[in-house]
Amino acid sequence: MRHQVSGKKLNRNSKHREAMLKTMVMQLVTHGHLTTTETKAKVVKGVTEKYLTKGKENTLHARRQLISELGNVTTAHKLIEIAANGTMGVIKSVRLGRRLGDNTMMMKLELPLPAKPEEPKKADKKAAKAETKPAKVEKPKKETKKEA
Repeated sequence: MRHQVSGKKLNRNSKHREAMLKTMVMQLVTHGHLTTTETKAKVVKGVTEKYLTKGKENTLHARRQLISELGNVTTAHKLIEIAANGTMGVIKSVRLGRRLGDNTMMMKLELPLPAKPEEPKKADKKAAKAETKPAKVEKPKKETKKEA
């Protein structure tokens, strides 16, 4: 019996499970979404929320802990940036339906990434340039001496 044992084994040994979860969390943070089975999604969601909570502290110690646990500096910094934006704990999970091969329920996890400033479209760029350019001021024409 597994009295007071938390977590799922996912039919893997401990090192394989830890490596798989670390990889899935890194993919979720870098890409913003992850498609996996329902049981793995539930486990990854919990682990990611734990890392987001740690990243919310935004101290040097928390940064170093995240870097050591994830093994990737850029992913750790991106995770801290996501946690700092106040969108923490908003990992959206969407059921996609059953997989054809083995009829397993698939889920998509989505993490709200920090918004990047979007570049205006071509038509908007022309309008923006026209607004930023100062209007041409016409110089008064000089009068000629042909008034006879």
